[in-house]
Amino acid sequence: MEPQNTSAVERRVKLRTFAALWIFAFAALVLFRSAILPFAGSALIAYVVAPAVDRIAQVRVGKRTVPRWVAILIIYAGFFLLVYVVLTALVPQIYRELVRIARLALDFTNSLSPDRIQELAQSAESWLSDHGVPLALSSRSLEGGEIDGTTIPPAGQPNSPWSMALDLNQVIRDMTIKFSGAAKENLTNILSISRNIIGGIIASIFTLFFMLMVAAFFSVDATQIKAYCRTLIPSEYSQSARELIGRIDRALSA
Repeated sequence: MEPQNTSAVERRVKLRTFAALWIFAFAALVLFRSAILPFAGSALIAYVVAPAVDRIAQVRVGKRTVPRWVAILIIYAGFFLLVYVVLTALVPQIYRELVRIARLALDFTNSLSPDRIQELAQSAESWLSDHGVPLALSSRSLEGGEIDGTTIPPAGQPNSPWSMALDLNQVIRDMTIKFSGAAKENLTNILSISRNIIGGIIASIFTLFFMLMVAAFFSVDATQIKAYCRTLIPSEYSQSARELIGRIDRALSA
């Protein structure tokens, strides 16, 4: 009975130790996620490109097979070529569309003369009136006058067809003044936001290259890394762990 009791105690100790290691690893991931995240991303990249690396590494050139580091360079070269083609095809088109939209907005803003605003106000006023909304927008309705040979009182006066009034010209003028003032006041903030955006883009590019470099290291030494990870699992659970990893791999690749 003593050997069985000793075996059961050892098994419980191993299980507790194994659980404690996983809890420690999870706590480290949570506490140091900003530092560990690039390495986790590198491991994910290495896992995704592993089938392609294995397939290229099986190709024979003469009497030798293609080294794994060469296979990784080929995959990375194809990836950057694809990114270059996409960027050269999309970025100029997006830039032209943004310039066109900005030009149209500028032309529309420059066309907003007092006469043009009154034309737009009268058009909107007629449309609203046809739909049962008595809103005065143009100066002739706000100040009163003759419309189609009929004297119309100013908006808000008795017998006026307009029960509501809004000076569109004044609203646009006030909005322009407020926008200009806000732009001047927030110029420093705009520059700061632009600087933060540029800094974020540079940091993201640096992080991407770092992840690709670490992923290449993982891919080159994949066999040694897998062998080391197997040593972290107790021998009596290694078969179950391999089966679990195999099922996960098949589910992810499906």
